[in-house]
Amino acid sequence: MNNTVKNYQDYVVFVESKSLRGRSKTEYLRQVRKIAAHYAGQELGRIKEREVFDYLLHLRDVQKLRPSTLNQAVVALRMFFRDYAGLKWVRWEQFTIRRDLPLPVVLTRAEMLQLLRTVHSGRFRAVLLLIYHCGLRVGEALAIKPSHLDAARGVLRIVNGKGGKMREVPISPTMVAKLRHYCELGVSVEWH
Repeated sequence: MNNTVKNYQDYVVFVESKSLRGRSKTEYLRQVRKIAAHYAGQELGRIKEREVFDYLLHLRDVQKLRPSTLNQAVVALRMFFRDYAGLKWVRWEQFTIRRDLPLPVVLTRAEMLQLLRTVHSGRFRAVLLLIYHCGLRVGEALAIKPSHLDAARGVLRIVNGKGGKMREVPISPTMVAKLRHYCELGVSVEWH
């Protein structure tokens, strides 16, 4: 049992050394604790390849986890057994996750105008317009700063998108003008 604790504590250090976001680190550690609990009484380092994949099949077929949740388990366990423990198992490529990728629901212009008519606060209207115009997540829109806008190039830089990734999205001169107008009305920042 001490070996299991040692392996897990060393794995915690291993995960901390990676440049992962906080939620990812937490989820990777949680998934390893879950498989350890599933095979209680067996040392983590002694769990066999077939047992790991039986566990993943259990998550998929018995617990009926969503594909995204199942993928988190696969990535976490692969990091533990392959990257940390150095086990060269072949089944990582054999395990497939069926993903149903539904198309995102996008409001029509008429629906968006109807929504905007119900919002009376200028800042909320500006954020909703920006989200719709640039296809942003709410958190991305709320993190925008004036320095992220490059009006000359017609792009808005998203510095902390999903997974901590940076990207640029197109923004029209009309939207830039609306943002400038909003800032002139109530916020003391200058959009360049």
